Amino acid sequence: MSGASADGRMTVDESDTRLVVRLPTAPAGTWRWLAAVLGGAWLLGVIGASIAYLGWGVPDGWLLRVIVWIAAMALTVFAHVLAAYGVWALGYARAGTETFALTGDRAVVRRTALGVTLPFRIARDRLSRAEILDRGDGRTTAAVEFRSSTGAVRFGSALTDSEAIEVVERVNAFAQRTGGLDLR
Repeated sequence: MSGASADGRMTVDESDTRLVVRLPTAPAGTWRWLAAVLGGAWLLGVIGASIAYLGWGVPDGWLLRVIVWIAAMALTVFAHVLAAYGVWALGYARAGTETFALTGDRAVVRRTALGVTLPFRIARDRLSRAEILDRGDGRTTAAVEFRSSTGAVRFGSALTDSEAIEVVERVNAFAQRTGGLDLR
């Protein structure tokens, strides 16, 4: 069984053994700042400084400069990772996709942007019922949340209220048919 929302943004593919929900991501302004300040600027600065240092830096001798450059890159690896993540997150916020899959043994949320996918996997027997995300102050947002013994799995920040309700109903119905979730 397969379905899509009225505006075609969300797709749901369901078989006897697998439920897959695909949807676009919601735009997020925070990532623009992170990508602009830390992401692109940092990475371009590192490339420019690396070329300048390796070509004309002190100390003399190509091998010694390469060793110092490798040490400098190793000492700043966290900043490089954060910068690369900022660029990825900007791509995710602008044109990323989110896929939730529930199979016989696990639940997986895959977030994809710029050709890179970050999967989040949780053993299915650790998950509880799917619910609309409660922000803690009594208000809800149109996103879906699973609680688990290790935290929570959230997805669907771009869902409308009706889409979120449909996803929760379909996920819980699928889980009840196939077993494996603690449907309290």
